[in-house]
Amino acid sequence: MKRAWVVWGWLAAMLASALPALWATAQRIAENPLGKYVDPATGAWLPHVYGHFFTLWLPVAAPVSVLAFACLFLNRPEGRR
Repeated sequence: MKRAWVVWGWLAAMLASALPALWATAQRIAENPLGKYVDPATGAWLPHVYGHFFTLWLPVAAPVSVLAFACLFLNRPEGRR
């Protein structure tokens, strides 16, 4: 298996795993209960937005990254073993 396949597969998996987290975070921003996610004066996102996204995304992204690293390690060229 070529390394490019593993890297592109990892990138596709990271993007696909981020979509549900982005969707859930966007819903929270749209609802914005108690002004917790968006500053009413400036419209800027508050740190809770990023925390919410990473709380949802990291449990999926970490195993995907470990699996991709394992595939890269196990499929290294013969001369480097």
